[in-house]
Amino acid sequence: MLEHTWSSTETTAIIFLAGFAIQQILQIIDPFVIFGIYKFKNHRLTKDLPGGLSDADVKKALMAFLSFFFGAVVISLTNIRLLALLNADLAGVGDFLVSGLVVGTGTEAVNTLLKFLGYVKEAQKPAPAPEISVIPALATVKQSTTFQFTALLSNSSAGVSWQVLHGAGGEVSSTGLYTAPAASGTYQVRVASTADNSKCAIAIVTVVA
Repeated sequence: MLEHTWSSTETTAIIFLAGFAIQQILQIIDPFVIFGIYKFKNHRLTKDLPGGLSDADVKKALMAFLSFFFGAVVISLTNIRLLALLNADLAGVGDFLVSGLVVGTGTEAVNTLLKFLGYVKEAQKPAPAPEISVIPALATVKQSTTFQFTALLSNSSAGVSWQVLHGAGGEVSSTGLYTAPAASGTYQVRVASTADNSKCAIAIVTVVA
């Protein structure tokens, strides 16, 4: 067994070549399978197959077994494990069987594999970081009046917290309702994700008479 970690490109190439070769081998074996079924029937007194199976049913079952057998041989020689690409904990007998079945399907396995690798790539992507913004980012408010700010938080189901960054800059409620102080000036209202306080946005408030 080869102790080698295959890249997705190498894995695709191996499965494509192996699948094509398996298809050709099965086509070569096909007439021998048909002949074997015929000979087997003729050696039986009833001249039929066990269980009332048709020639096509038996041939289909035999070809499926052979395709898996050849796929398992390729998997054994290359040490390719498809489920392990998704999660190392999935490696084992089940992964061997699944990988053997995929390779044994022939060139059709390549399309299946490409879709699978695309899923693996998406699954391995880190979750997008939360993004937060405040609307509006600039506001002019009269002294001692209120103004409603709105927070937009994406890529997160967490809540937000509000804060006025200046001690005398007024107050802001948990819903973003800002109450201006009695003194004019420029102040900052900060909104942050409760899951990650570093994800924040700041609105500049100008309080006028």
